[in-house]
Amino acid sequence: MKQQTTTRGIGLYISIGFLIVVLLMVALIFVGLKNMAQVNSKIKHIVENNNVKIELGQIMQHALQERALSMHSIAVLKDEFLQDDEFMRFNRMGTDYINARKKLESLELTENEKIILVEIKKLTRQTQPYVHEVVQLGLDNHDS
Repeated sequence: MKQQTTTRGIGLYISIGFLIVVLLMVALIFVGLKNMAQVNSKIKHIVENNNVKIELGQIMQHALQERALSMHSIAVLKDEFLQDDEFMRFNRMGTDYINARKKLESLELTENEKIILVEIKKLTRQTQPYVHEVVQLGLDNHDS
């Protein structure tokens, strides 16, 4: 009879131990999933933020390329109406560039990104008078 109660006592201890291990595993799974959800949320924010930055940078680059092509077209076109259309396109590309840059500046930026944007603004201010002079010369030179 004593052996039977000892077996029941050991069985009870094993059952309680097993239950504790299962509860600890469930708690560990819950904490792990919660942490993974937080990490996933942070990564999603970083990726979305970087994708927006990349897209805006590409818009800016495209606008600059199109403005350069437009500037050359204005200089070689002889028809005043075509020149005017190209000048309007040139100005639209400038607006696209400015809007993309403003959106980029409104995002969370790293220090390096801020430095790059300051440099871009500085270069834009330096080249802007020359660009406008070239466009004006192209517009004025339609008779030759």
